[in-house]
Amino acid sequence: MSIYQKKELISVDEALTKGRQMLLWPRILLLAGLFFFLFILALFFIALMDGPAISGNVWLVISGVLVFAFLLGIYLPFRLWSKRTTRWKLWAFDNVNNVHELKRVAVRANLYAAYGSFMDKLQIQSAAERADWRKLQERANFPEVFIDDHNVPPETTIYFSTPYLIFNMLLGLIFMGIGITVTYFSLRQPSSLITTLIGIAIILAPIYWIFVTLRDLLRHEAQIILNSKAIFTVETGFLSWDTIYDEEVQQVSQGRRGMKYTLHFNYMSGIANIDITLFATNRNQLEKLMRVYKGRFKNSDQ
Repeated sequence: MSIYQKKELISVDEALTKGRQMLLWPRILLLAGLFFFLFILALFFIALMDGPAISGNVWLVISGVLVFAFLLGIYLPFRLWSKRTTRWKLWAFDNVNNVHELKRVAVRANLYAAYGSFMDKLQIQSAAERADWRKLQERANFPEVFIDDHNVPPETTIYFSTPYLIFNMLLGLIFMGIGITVTYFSLRQPSSLITTLIGIAIILAPIYWIFVTLRDLLRHEAQIILNSKAIFTVETGFLSWDTIYDEEVQQVSQGRRGMKYTLHFNYMSGIANIDITLFATNRNQLEKLMRVYKGRFKNSDQ
């Protein structure tokens, strides 16, 4: 494979930053326009259901208002969003150093729709823009070019987030306080045994949670260490970058308990899924660090 013929390439993070800036206002306008159109539509249905019979001339006026609301609230913002998205993705995929990584993280960040998908075909694009977009898919045949980020230090150590731990501990203490209050009043006044047992259960339930949180807070033990040679996690120990693959941070639904984030990667001994929800990092930051340190590792071997 030859090298992509471009004098200066940018990093994935630079492309994502510009994409978020370019698409911020189109997204806001599209969302506001949708609410505006639905509000007009709701007023129309209320008038239709509860109002008097509508004459032909009034129908024409209402139809005109709905068409105007659709054009102003839906079509124009959608057109602006489509054009901005097209402009960004043509620029980004032409100038980024790693199109494979950009494809994965940009789709997840909702900056563009995957090539050939329904939303990709739905976007308003000219024939020339579609031809350019189709041609840029060939960039997947070129090797990535590593661009170092000098703001990333030689080594990064990630701990549990102290504010999160304190918040969790306070939440546990609040539950214990509620349980103590329920138990106190159930014992002081004639009450059912079930109420007393519920109060005791509310007291006991957070005890392990508080203990584990306090332990993590006091130990201040490194949970993840990253450098240009390896990645360390408490669960896996140190692993050289050439022994792991498909590394990413996944968002996992926990139903009523909300969302959690897990660091997922495959390595020689199995699969790692590490909950990073309470770590002092976030999804984008950790993935950026992994890109930079793994890139440094690969570049040092060349």
